[in-house]
Amino acid sequence: MPLEVRVRENSDLGSVVLQLEAHDEDVGYPGHLLYAISWGNEDSVFTIDMETGALSVAGLLDRERVARYNLNLTVYDLGSPQRSASRQLAVTLVDENDNAPKFDKPAYSFFLPENVANGTSVYELRAHDPDEGSNGVVTYSLATDTKDFRLDPVNGRLSVAWPLDHESHDVYELRVVATDGGARSAHAYVTIQVANMNDCPPVFPSERSTAVRVPEDLPVGALVTLVTAHDPDSPRLRYSLLSGHGGIFELDEDTAALRLATSLDYETRPAYNITIRATDDGTPPLSANTHVIVQVVDVDENVHAPVFMKDVEEAEVLESAAPHTLVATFSAVDGDTNQADSAISYSLVGPEGRGVFYIDQKAVRKHRPI
Repeated sequence: MPLEVRVRENSDLGSVVLQLEAHDEDVGYPGHLLYAISWGNEDSVFTIDMETGALSVAGLLDRERVARYNLNLTVYDLGSPQRSASRQLAVTLVDENDNAPKFDKPAYSFFLPENVANGTSVYELRAHDPDEGSNGVVTYSLATDTKDFRLDPVNGRLSVAWPLDHESHDVYELRVVATDGGARSAHAYVTIQVANMNDCPPVFPSERSTAVRVPEDLPVGALVTLVTAHDPDSPRLRYSLLSGHGGIFELDEDTAALRLATSLDYETRPAYNITIRATDDGTPPLSANTHVIVQVVDVDENVHAPVFMKDVEEAEVLESAAPHTLVATFSAVDGDTNQADSAISYSLVGPEGRGVFYIDQKAVRKHRPI
């Protein structure tokens, strides 16, 4: 038996990996042999015919997930005492070009000043291919016909190749293609906006901080406030969080919508002083900062569960009692101080008695004749 076999990762289910052969000198029933995989097949991608010893593929193989299996194969006889022998087999998966390259993201957006120097690097695009060898080697190309930009086929670096002019061409839409050694490909889009020279920074409407109050039970994703600025020569601004947000808030870079990213907790932190920056797309880019003070409002929490005054109640009722006859009255208390949290309602649980009795907010009553 070999120590290692190689199997293509796209092998069909039922494909035979190895035919095991073992011999037992005993005759008759004690010499009959059975085969098994004793360990190493935790995800059940292989199976062995217990009678013939044929090891075959039983599940989907993926080299990018598991590249090698170490199987312990055991053969047993049917004698008494039972005897066995085991051997280890390494199953190495051979790569197939079953993965196309994948860019870090499907679209990219950049701003460039119109006086940017030729040869300036815009961005180094990255596409990854988990396949092995040449199947995983990625080359880059520009599918858009342009003389103004060039793309390095090896490292994916996009750079300026010709003088830019905002007045003649203010926006470029480029299509970048990544191709692996097996001819699988992926594409991404690059938007480049060419900006005029800039001499006015953004201006926020208020020179002082903006203060807002939000309840601590505000749902995640809810809008906290809008903090917009304006710029007389740059209509498009980008917004970012600088400090003070503690990972609790997120800011839309286009709309300046400040939203809740994770849950608030008044007891952990009752206030946040958040610094927000607005940056224009001029050359050089100019920016301005403002502050948003978020005060977290404490919300009473429903901490206590209701408790019955007695664990067990017993009651009697005549079988001739009329409907709506009072059978028993129950009372429970709740330790919460908030009126809404301490309000108690009652209901019957379980199938027994349903249709015969009902409960209102104070007592069990008879519903129909017993």
